Amino acid sequence: MSIAVVWLKRDLRLQDHAPLLLAQQSGLPVLLLYCFEPSVLNDEHYRSRHWQFVHQSLQAMQMRLPKGSLFCISGEVLPVLQQLHQQYAGFQLFSQQEVGLAVSPGDKHRWKLLRGPDKYYLKKLPSRHFCFA
Repeated sequence: MSIAVVWLKRDLRLQDHAPLLLAQQSGLPVLLLYCFEPSVLNDEHYRSRHWQFVHQSLQAMQMRLPKGSLFCISGEVLPVLQQLHQQYAGFQLFSQQEVGLAVSPGDKHRWKLLRGPDKYYLKKLPSRHFCFA
């Protein structure tokens, strides 16, 4: 069974969220994914207030979503996506391209790592939005 995965990063809204809208329009079941990545958690640029905001935002989202629609996990995103790819017979990945701190290994680097033997391809969408199919 294929699904649409929306990889949440900084934009923790359910409204006015282009990748979420595109995932919903795909016609596939939608899973929202938030990874608490150790490489980001341990960065000096982020304080406890930031992580409190993230936690509260995810709790608010969970209250508005159907059960099982939001998956939060501790781990680097690449192994998590590889695990999801094995669990579901493939998926489409929707996310926004992040810019900013060097601690985020960089979307271009991540996308490049994900393209490969699994036959992912990158489709550039308007603005900074990207879709993995």
